[in-house]
Amino acid sequence: MTHDKVSEVKVERMKPSLFLNEKELPNIKKWQAGKEYDLIIRVKMTRLSSEIESLELGKTLKKPTTSATFEVLSVDAPGGTKALNESDFEDNKLRRLAQKANE
Repeated sequence: MTHDKVSEVKVERMKPSLFLNEKELPNIKKWQAGKEYDLIIRVKMTRLSSEIESLELGKTLKKPTTSATFEVLSVDAPGGTKALNESDFEDNKLRRLAQKANE
């Protein structure tokens, strides 16, 4: 069976996600999966790029798309106490490095 027309494939991009544990955001112990919550996240942009080619389709795009990579510096839940700050991330990084060294 042959097709005269090639159907267009529409690729939907997944929304960004964020993983936090109870040390990083103590409020999550009281929250429920499926409900929506507001967070205040301070980030530092570590990379900015403009793409003229679609990675999914391997075709040249009509308009370049811009994307960015961010490092999370702190996380807050409105009305709560500061949950996570930069020094907490540094502590976690040091702990992970020590764990890797012991493996």
